[in-house]
Amino acid sequence: MRKDSNHHDPVTPVAYSKRRTFLKASLAATAAPMVLTSGKASAQPTPLPPSPPTTPWVEDLPNQITPLAPLATLTPAPTLNANIAGGECGRAPHQRYAELTVPGKAGTPLLFQLTAKENPAWLFNGNNPYYPPQPIWGYEGNTPGATTPGPTIHARYGQSVICRIRNQLPQNHTGFGSPEISTHLHNMHTPSESDGYASDFYSAVQGGVTLTAPGTFNDHFYPNLYAGFDEFGGLGDSREALGSLFYHDHTEGVTAPNVLKGMFGRYMVFDALDTGDETTGLRLPSGAYDYPLSFSDKRFDSGGRLTFDELNPEGVLGDKVVVNGKIEPVLRVARRKYRLRLLNVGPSRFYEFVLQNTGGTIVYPYTQIANDGNLLPAPIVNQLRVRIAPAERADIVVDFSRFPLNTTLYLVNQLTQVDTRRPGVVQSPGTRVLKFIIDRQPPTPDLSVVPSVLRPLRD
Repeated sequence: MRKDSNHHDPVTPVAYSKRRTFLKASLAATAAPMVLTSGKASAQPTPLPPSPPTTPWVEDLPNQITPLAPLATLTPAPTLNANIAGGECGRAPHQRYAELTVPGKAGTPLLFQLTAKENPAWLFNGNNPYYPPQPIWGYEGNTPGATTPGPTIHARYGQSVICRIRNQLPQNHTGFGSPEISTHLHNMHTPSESDGYASDFYSAVQGGVTLTAPGTFNDHFYPNLYAGFDEFGGLGDSREALGSLFYHDHTEGVTAPNVLKGMFGRYMVFDALDTGDETTGLRLPSGAYDYPLSFSDKRFDSGGRLTFDELNPEGVLGDKVVVNGKIEPVLRVARRKYRLRLLNVGPSRFYEFVLQNTGGTIVYPYTQIANDGNLLPAPIVNQLRVRIAPAERADIVVDFSRFPLNTTLYLVNQLTQVDTRRPGVVQSPGTRVLKFIIDRQPPTPDLSVVPSVLRPLRD
């Protein structure tokens, strides 16, 4: 079993040939002009121009995130070995499936389905004429239409999952990105054949060199067991528990552009300690008040369309911060505690977030309870800022009850950055990326707490 596979992707002759074909097809739509720069031995891409102006606070995020509902059946039914005849790609058999899917271990799997699709008319900034409806790639859940982020999945340790991930991306697309997919559940303790390895990419017509056949779907088996399963027995070592995870495309050579195009979503895992219930376990803010926020830096061309320079080895630094698929959105909250699960989707920008008043003169404290996937041993109280690099996560608890109704607050990035390699300095007042409006009283009393002890960590 492998925890992660985000680095050292293999480059094979077949994959390289396929990428060359793809690059020739999309070169005209993605290439930046090349110039010879003094002191350089080869041509260097010129910097991309700035994105068009945006209009802040014109779109509301939903008041709460509804997790993806499991399905009663999948057609065709999941199988231990790849169902190539039924359209599945040629993955390896599910590891230790009979052993794990028994009561007291991972149990009979819940069934989920995600479909990678193009949404042809996504709005990044409301009806701003500078940002017209445009195609994005995302994941569709149980209701029609692909979104970015994709549906949020709630899982539980000791309850296994089979997540069927279908690929319906357009094979004849133009522009950046590649329509093969390999979906990686980032950081989770997952069998390798279900891990979304970089060369496990598939579509109806293409299959990676680590697969035996292409296909239209792949059944991922997520046992939802702690690391240390063989060492400790039971479900493994609960000190290894992860909570705030995400899934994303991991196709060899095109992970960054495919994720930039929208192919990611959130995966939250609960257990007997972090229960997702404010009356049990740690009693952290839960349900409607457990809210994932994902941040992505993007660059748009003069026509307001998402762009990416695939010929630049340094990548692209976005100048617009997209929060849950929207530029400068509004989140309306109740007067109570919220658990905000922050994720930096990347590809390039680092963030250092503070919570400010409308004048930008007061920075309000909050409590940090998790770093990346793990709860901390104890909360860090009275935090004024948190920094997250690409793919990093941090869970914070903000108590909005200490503010009057109709208060407006801003989540602000105060970290400067001028290239893709590293951030710059912290600088006030910073850039507002999300607006909070405290517009209602909670319908029921706030039973959540932030206890002084969270989860012990293994040495």
